[in-house]
Amino acid sequence: MSESPGEGELERQLAAIRERSAAQTPLEMRQAVDEQLALLVSSGAVGRALHQGETAPDFTLPNQRGEQVALTERLTRGSVVLVFYRGGW
Repeated sequence: MSESPGEGELERQLAAIRERSAAQTPLEMRQAVDEQLALLVSSGAVGRALHQGETAPDFTLPNQRGEQVALTERLTRGSVVLVFYRGGW
């Protein structure tokens, strides 16, 4: 298993990914994404996001089978990792 890149190396790799993505994405789509990102930032949602170590409020969401799953119920079994699947475009 390879070691994780240092912070500077990670930033370089992320910049390269952003450049490749921008080159492959139509201008209209990049502009739409940029507009939505600006709206998200201006909404204040970023400032309300939980940070490392903070406790999430209880919630219930459907799992991949459509079954309702409550955070408090899952926490009785141990730690919880929450993954949002954005779908296969």
